[in-house]
Amino acid sequence: MLEPTSRRRLSRALITGAAALSCLVTGVGPLSGTAHAAPSGLPPAPVRPAVTEIGFLSAETAPAAAPASAATATGSAAPAGTLMVEARTGGPALDVRSEPSAAASSLRGIADGARFPVECRVPGEWTRGTVRTTGSWLRVDGGGYVPDAHVVRPTPVGRCAPALPAAGVPVPAPVPAAAPAQAAVPAPSPAMAPSLAPAPVPSPSPAPAPVAAAPAAAPAPAVVPGTPAEFIRQVGPAARQSMRATGVPASVTLAQAILESGWGRSKLSTRDRNYFGIKCFGGPAGRAAGCRDYPTTECGSGGCGKTTASFRTYRTAADSFADHGDFLASNSRYRAAFAHSRNPDRFAQEIAKAGYATDPAYPGKLIGLMGTHDLYRYDR
Repeated sequence: MLEPTSRRRLSRALITGAAALSCLVTGVGPLSGTAHAAPSGLPPAPVRPAVTEIGFLSAETAPAAAPASAATATGSAAPAGTLMVEARTGGPALDVRSEPSAAASSLRGIADGARFPVECRVPGEWTRGTVRTTGSWLRVDGGGYVPDAHVVRPTPVGRCAPALPAAGVPVPAPVPAAAPAQAAVPAPSPAMAPSLAPAPVPSPSPAPAPVAAAPAAAPAPAVVPGTPAEFIRQVGPAARQSMRATGVPASVTLAQAILESGWGRSKLSTRDRNYFGIKCFGGPAGRAAGCRDYPTTECGSGGCGKTTASFRTYRTAADSFADHGDFLASNSRYRAAFAHSRNPDRFAQEIAKAGYATDPAYPGKLIGLMGTHDLYRYDR
């Protein structure tokens, strides 16, 4: 048994050793895998950021002392609901276009190597870029579109969700299989086809509409495909009406309807009454009731390729023809064509030059149809 004096000496030695060990640990900091509170009066030790697997670092993972560069000039953190991507053109600025097409007006430029936020992806003009060849365009946060072909992105960009149609306008449903057989019974008439008349507006009801009332709000059937002469006879009045309202030559309108819809037999025209191949750029617009995706072929400076595009849908064929005229008359890119409203051939060349279609033979096809079927008579 130790004497009291010896016990006191041993206790002092243990206390002195513990104090030295405490100073040593404090000097080197906490050991890996352990948690320690900072000594009183000292700031907590900084936490080193972890590098993510993707090529870009977010504001949460980027080192606080990282120097700013031109690549982060637009900000390192993407706004909510967006993805940060990088422009890659090899030199010139990347144009932000008003529509997903190289022919659309330029809204602004993004420097090569600069990062910027995008919202989603839409189909557009086929582009061969420095990164990839694709028909996809990215909608930029703040407005406008850039080709995905000139963009470096950490992950694929999701497709833009189509906008909902206006209140009270139902999205057109697929035409039932039995509809074509029933629609083919009446003989074509020189007068405007019933499908070209404005769609009836259902009467309001205080109670929820029963199932039997659904046909009243359904889209009108498409124009009945028949012989070329019958098709022209059915849609001719709508083309003339569009000419009176907008100045687009009726002969050009008819030729475009024939070419784009395959004489009214395409799925886009029979199902959704779109006779002109007008696309949805982010959502329905004009007189459209909605949007629907279809496979298509797009041509650009890099050649032609298969892609998927979103096209406008209509409740009636009359809405499609009226929207076509409005689309041309209200779009500044086609303004030069309206200086030739009395020269249908030149008008067709001008809208093709402005980018209405990506097929380089498009104007020649329109002019050929106008001459073969004497569509010029509808301009009188």
